[in-house]
Amino acid sequence: LPVVSKVPVMQSRLPVADGSQPQEFPASYLPVNAADLEGGTQGRGAVQTSHFQVDSVPKLRRCFCCATLVLVSLIQALMLDHLDPTAWKVALKSKRRVATAGTSTPKLLEPSAGTLVQSLAQSLLGSTAPQKPGTMPEPNPFGVLYVMLTYHKNYDTKIAGVLSTWGEDVRNSALDSLLVVGDKTSEDPPILPAKGCGNDHNDQLVCKAGVALQLAYQRLGNFSWVFLVDDDFYLNVANAHRALASFNASQAIAVGIVGCGGHLCRQGGFCGGGGFAISRPAMEKIMEKGESAFQTDLMRHIAKEKDGITSWADISVSCFLRRHEIPLLTMKGLYGWRVNGAGRKGSSLNEGYIKAIHQTDPLPVTFHYVTEAQKREIHQEFQAMNQSQGSGLRKLLPVEFDYDAQVACFIAKVQQRRAQSDTDREAISLPDTGTCA
Repeated sequence: LPVVSKVPVMQSRLPVADGSQPQEFPASYLPVNAADLEGGTQGRGAVQTSHFQVDSVPKLRRCFCCATLVLVSLIQALMLDHLDPTAWKVALKSKRRVATAGTSTPKLLEPSAGTLVQSLAQSLLGSTAPQKPGTMPEPNPFGVLYVMLTYHKNYDTKIAGVLSTWGEDVRNSALDSLLVVGDKTSEDPPILPAKGCGNDHNDQLVCKAGVALQLAYQRLGNFSWVFLVDDDFYLNVANAHRALASFNASQAIAVGIVGCGGHLCRQGGFCGGGGFAISRPAMEKIMEKGESAFQTDLMRHIAKEKDGITSWADISVSCFLRRHEIPLLTMKGLYGWRVNGAGRKGSSLNEGYIKAIHQTDPLPVTFHYVTEAQKREIHQEFQAMNQSQGSGLRKLLPVEFDYDAQVACFIAKVQQRRAQSDTDREAISLPDTGTCA
């Protein structure tokens, strides 16, 4: 092939029929053969119009060939297994803010080239590979900011247990992030302090929850949800996405276990032991008058028991949401209680937890009151389930487990305890089978 260079072309003058001045066309750059440049300025100074006519044909052919190759590449990408039908939205909008404890300027994540090709193929051609039998669909692509409340004495124990298990899944996610809020600053692990708050489990816990929501709002970026949890939680990230996908994140709503604290505010609020999530529009609504106004309002309306001392952070936040006309909806898969069951030799997990982990309706999202050993074993159990599937998708296993009866029993026990002004904050244990005793 001849060597091709780009040289400036003088303005072309084409004759007109009426004898007026020739029409001038702006100068442009056309590819010409290097041989034309030999012999002085002939090629450089006066490229004939015929060069444009001759060269335009291969140029159009090259454009057509390139377009064909792009189309073939898109079709090939479409043939890949397990493409997410909505992934193109993430690929084109996946510059997002990731909350980091040590800086007020979150970092940005860029979509990979492979994700863009696959996503663009889906957006143009609109089909995906069929779902394999016996598998769960991939989680929907939206970001969740998990917000965890803790205490400095738990930094090296409970927080370490989180970061080595499900916290690792959050860190490996291209969509989610974890914000830990304690009473003291820490760089390793990265933890922000709840400034102005103390350490009791009453009013000061309400204060800490309020500050944590403010910190989450400051780092909201492109996250669709803010999910509040405690440091003695295990959370399955993929199942959290699947559960939240059944709600409209574009609406101002909050989701969790609804049914507690009816004697403290109208319609009651969340039984916070299972965690609860607040949508982005709801976060924007409760902070619309400013973060200081939000904290003042929250602390002026603390949900207190009759003794004037005992207060509840989950109900206080729930009542605040109610006052601002944000609906509280029920989310399943949240285990706010300690699951009981027959013991298993050499394991910290009883049969009740194994049944709950393999539950398919609803999928398990959170487990409360779990030890560090239990966090590790729960994490290993989920990993083993995914690995046995081979594709990273969870295999559906029929398991006899009545979640609805369990959560109803849990709500009843919480209501009974709080109605009696019982200040006992020990974990509520429920049997894995049988009646609510």
